Amino acid sequence: MNFFISALVFLSPLTILFHPLSAASPEDLAQLQSLQKNDQRKPLDLSYADLRAYDLKGINLEGANLQGCTLMGMDIRGINFEKSNLRAADFSETTIENSSFSNANLEGASFIDAKIASTNFENANLKNASFDGSSLKGVNFRHANREGATFSGITEEHTN
Repeated sequence: MNFFISALVFLSPLTILFHPLSAASPEDLAQLQSLQKNDQRKPLDLSYADLRAYDLKGINLEGANLQGCTLMGMDIRGINFEKSNLRAADFSETTIENSSFSNANLEGASFIDAKIASTNFENANLKNASFDGSSLKGVNFRHANREGATFSGITEEHTN
């Protein structure tokens, strides 16, 4: 029955809104908070969560399931998204610096009008991702699958 109801969860200082079909559990939310202490016991599942109200700076999200997450307009610095599932995640208008998406699945992700600097997308799946209108500075796309990805209207500096 709860799959028809969006849950609103309050965890100070964390407020996360979930998609009605979200697989995130209270344990996963507690684990997200504990990641600030680098205490990662199992892969985190926050699929379809709206993470805009949470400060993610420096958190290790390696191997997390963040499919369909909303991170739009956030300031993301020093986050490890390596080997994470970020399929269809929304990073539009987000500032991303010193982060790693290596070996991550970003198929269909949106980075429209994002500012991305000193970030690694090596070996990432960027199939059908959109970077339209983004500013890219010191971004590594080496060996990334860019099939169908769009990069129209971007500005780039020291990017491969």
